[in-house]
Amino acid sequence: MGNELATLRFLEDATNVLFIGPPGVGKTMLAGALARASIDAGYRTCYTMAADLVARCHRAALEGPRATTMWFFAGPRLLIIDEVGYLPSANEAAAALFQVITQRYLKGSTVLTTNLGVGSWGKIFDDPMVEPPPCSTGYCTAPSCSPSTARATGCEPTGLVPRSSRRG
Repeated sequence: MGNELATLRFLEDATNVLFIGPPGVGKTMLAGALARASIDAGYRTCYTMAADLVARCHRAALEGPRATTMWFFAGPRLLIIDEVGYLPSANEAAAALFQVITQRYLKGSTVLTTNLGVGSWGKIFDDPMVEPPPCSTGYCTAPSCSPSTARATGCEPTGLVPRSSRRG
């Protein structure tokens, strides 16, 4: 999986990547390596912590202009949002995160790192019916990081959605 991601082919069709695992297994390091490779390949790339993205969107909603902030996060070919779900989020914070991801749909790739499994994403968005936004449409690859595999091999693949099964 690491070798597949290193090719950056996921950027060509705006596939999203979700790194899931407990703290300390290298999710941020892997996301950073993808950012570096993306920059080296000439792609516009942005890295942000989830809490910083939410704070920036909240500040823009209060002070304006919110559209400029949304445009900023929608623009890069690769947006990395680190530590999604590490801190509890208010409804407005979850809405800002959801809006950024939705606005990027099919326009650019988003890499998310999180310590919460897909089944726990309702906690992030304060709605038990919510699916993870980047994966709910079939445009996602989600390597699973665990302490036993991450240090030796990076991440063990749990599945790459085949192009033929994607909607679009």
